[in-house]
Amino acid sequence: MGDNATPTDRLQPAQLGVFFVDVAMDEATPVPARVKATVSVRALETPPPDQPIPGLAGMVDESGVPVPATLGTSVTVPFFDGTVPVIGPPLRGDGWAAMEGCCADNTHHRRGVWSVDGRLLNFERYAIDFAGE
Repeated sequence: MGDNATPTDRLQPAQLGVFFVDVAMDEATPVPARVKATVSVRALETPPPDQPIPGLAGMVDESGVPVPATLGTSVTVPFFDGTVPVIGPPLRGDGWAAMEGCCADNTHHRRGVWSVDGRLLNFERYAIDFAGE
């Protein structure tokens, strides 16, 4: 987190990384009911699989098991299959421009991650800034 202008696939000790996944489909492709993503992370200098990651010696997970050299997790995300409500324009009059919206690749709203009560949240992902003349 921080310098997101330089993508990387390596984190240094005590660094945190967040990645975003976009799923693009053409209109002819049926939308699946759900999608499953699996992520695996490993230490660069990988010890044997039953040994802890260097620098994390003595660390254990919530079950008391030593942290292994390779960590993996999967998440299944259901797709919304209901009707999307249609709302009117949020502002009246001419001369307004929507900026920093939901669908631009790298805006402070879409990729903004906040730490709240020990959890990372991306609650601005659909926010839009409006600018007037």
